[in-house]
Amino acid sequence: MPTILVVDDSYAAQTVIAKHISNILPDHQIIKTNSAPKAYQLITTQHPILVVSDWNMPGWDGLWLLNKLRTNNNQVPFGFISSTATPEFIAETKAAGALFHLPKPFSTKQLEQVLQPYKTPTTNTEH
Repeated sequence: MPTILVVDDSYAAQTVIAKHISNILPDHQIIKTNSAPKAYQLITTQHPILVVSDWNMPGWDGLWLLNKLRTNNNQVPFGFISSTATPEFIAETKAAGALFHLPKPFSTKQLEQVLQPYKTPTTNTEH
């Protein structure tokens, strides 16, 4: 079963994001963690097909995680769901290799659009 990793220091945000992803991609396993270092460990052991991360977290942030992955030649697809949405931040994340940046709060339609490439024929139905 394909795995998607959700990284957010807020348990409530993790839960909401994971629930929405599960509704859109019911045939995917969702794993969650609350920090970039823990996420890095999970990425190297669980090999998710996508990482969805917050940016602003205590200690190492989501951009640190993305940069660490890329420095170590890990090209796992990576996107942000964050309340930080300045043009400078979005440009920085894109330059680092992020595929998308959704605002908090996000709409289901926005999330469906960025998750479209991860749908399998069995999940590729209209919601």
